[in-house]
Amino acid sequence: TLVGNISDTNQLFSFNVALTVYDTKLAANSSMDILAELELQLTPMILDLTVGMRAETLLSKEGREALKLRIKNMLNETLAKWGHDPFVRSVDITSFIVT
Repeated sequence: TLVGNISDTNQLFSFNVALTVYDTKLAANSSMDILAELELQLTPMILDLTVGMRAETLLSKEGREALKLRIKNMLNETLAKWGHDPFVRSVDITSFIVT
């Protein structure tokens, strides 16, 4: 679960990220192992993408769609930079809550 502050408010948001990988079962398992190994490094990078986002953006369908695309692109660019094939095909934001 990712948790952060909404810009210019005293509100917090939290959400989970689900990733889709289309590949053979063996390759997909390997990809998921890579993500598990890199999770601690990738989590703050995902949170950095939310910095400066306003509540209206985070709460809108269009805003969350844009964030999902930014997360997917960042993950694939980072994987490539770290010597892995980019394998994230889509990102879903689940359990999105603003308090």
